[in-house]
Amino acid sequence: MRLSTARLTGWMLLGLSLTPLHRLLSPIRAGPAGVATRASAEATWASGLFGTLIIVGLAVILSGAGGAERVRKGVGAAGDWLCRLRTTQFAAAMAGLSGLLCAGVAIAIHGGLPTSVDEMVQLLHARAIAGGHLTLGLEYTGGAWAVQNGVFTDSGWASIYPLPSIPSSSPSVFSPGPLG
Repeated sequence: MRLSTARLTGWMLLGLSLTPLHRLLSPIRAGPAGVATRASAEATWASGLFGTLIIVGLAVILSGAGGAERVRKGVGAAGDWLCRLRTTQFAAAMAGLSGLLCAGVAIAIHGGLPTSVDEMVQLLHARAIAGGHLTLGLEYTGGAWAVQNGVFTDSGWASIYPLPSIPSSSPSVFSPGPLG
């Protein structure tokens, strides 16, 4: 097997992704933020390594179970089908598929609750807008202290996001959940 530049680059990138470079961060020099960053990176690295092992294991099983030629024909047929699609059809299909997958994960794994700071901030601000206000009064901002991307003003708490993105989230504040 000839080692092409592309294959060598791929192996190098794979090797770098599996190398725990975050361990080079010195907790002594970086202080508490460095300790927290290193701990977070360690958990992320372990998850990535575990995911990589699952994918490689599945690839080995699939290539052995169906035979390499059978897998190659199946992948080739799928590739040919994808190449026949127009760009707009492909984009729409990928958008729909990714939307369905994201919705499935959000509902099945996260129980439909917001999982990112951006979502949480937008839902907090949507609560204010659904109540007919531009800001949340300071007495109702317990959740706002737990997330970033918000500002405290004289009239209360507000999201840093522009208003057009907030009303689209307003209906979700009427659903059950800790932010609703």
